[in-house]
Amino acid sequence: MTIKELQREIEDSLEAVQAMPHLPAELQGLRLLVPHKVDCRVTIRNVQNGGRLRSDASAQDFRPQDCEVILRFESYADDAEEESAHGFSAPEDIPLRPEIEELIDALERIEGSRNFVGLKWFRDRFLPEEGYSWADDRGFCGHLIREATEEKLLLTSQVPNPRDPMQPTTAIRINRSHPRFRQLRAEPRPRAFNPIRARGKPLSATVREDRR
Repeated sequence: MTIKELQREIEDSLEAVQAMPHLPAELQGLRLLVPHKVDCRVTIRNVQNGGRLRSDASAQDFRPQDCEVILRFESYADDAEEESAHGFSAPEDIPLRPEIEELIDALERIEGSRNFVGLKWFRDRFLPEEGYSWADDRGFCGHLIREATEEKLLLTSQVPNPRDPMQPTTAIRINRSHPRFRQLRAEPRPRAFNPIRARGKPLSATVREDRR
């Protein structure tokens, strides 16, 4: 395990604590480490020099007596209900950045196979597994999603959380009525079919002769 994987494991553990419906009384204070509506980012630093441990270093380099674990909180993408999907702000003649196009492609692939797509799951699990060069940077992924949400290309909504009914999950979906999405998915004009004439007898005649 690397330091990067260790940091992500700590983040996932804190998220799991927040999602658990029941915690022992002595552990309730852990919920304060992950406020609702935010993502927790973990950084491990060396106490002596204040430098971050290399993400590709071994997790064994994390020694609690010599290191500190820093938590940073980032807000989710703002909720945007379908009713607010008007007022597109980006001119259609300005091309989308390639990463947003890839994000849209990835979301379109997974939408049809699930009842809903959780924003955090999509960002933290699905996109990295798809192998995009930028997907391992959670902060950058979050920025892309916020940017696409602000432009109303993506819509978010609240759906019941199966693990904690009291805390709904933020789901994400493509706004297929957005002119930019329609532009991306515009089908090219069909090419006219011009048959090529081959010399010799028609193929059907040859087949009939072979059957005799």
